Amino acid sequence: MKKILSEEFQNELVENLIEAGISEYEAKSLCNKRYKEELKKGALEILNKIINFIKEDKIKEAEGMLALSPAGDGYGFDNYFIDFSSLFPEHDECFSSIDIRDVLRKLKDNEE
Repeated sequence: MKKILSEEFQNELVENLIEAGISEYEAKSLCNKRYKEELKKGALEILNKIINFIKEDKIKEAEGMLALSPAGDGYGFDNYFIDFSSLFPEHDECFSSIDIRDVLRKLKDNEE
């Protein structure tokens, strides 16, 4: 149920649950729980793909799952990181990157 990763879908789901007679607190709690489950599942799928590519010596495939973070100042070093942007549908790639820190932050924000 990848739709749950979309904030727009989450808002619609909460509204529909409230209209169905569920309290706002319970509706948001259900939505957050489902979101957290799907985010964890997606993050683990990405990490397991990379692990399997490395185990199978498919290094080019593993590299294809990385994103570039340029130094930007001309003095530092460019960095590569595992790209988790597929788990954030509303993410605008022009302004920032999505790495494991963002996934962990969202999981922590949605702890009950």
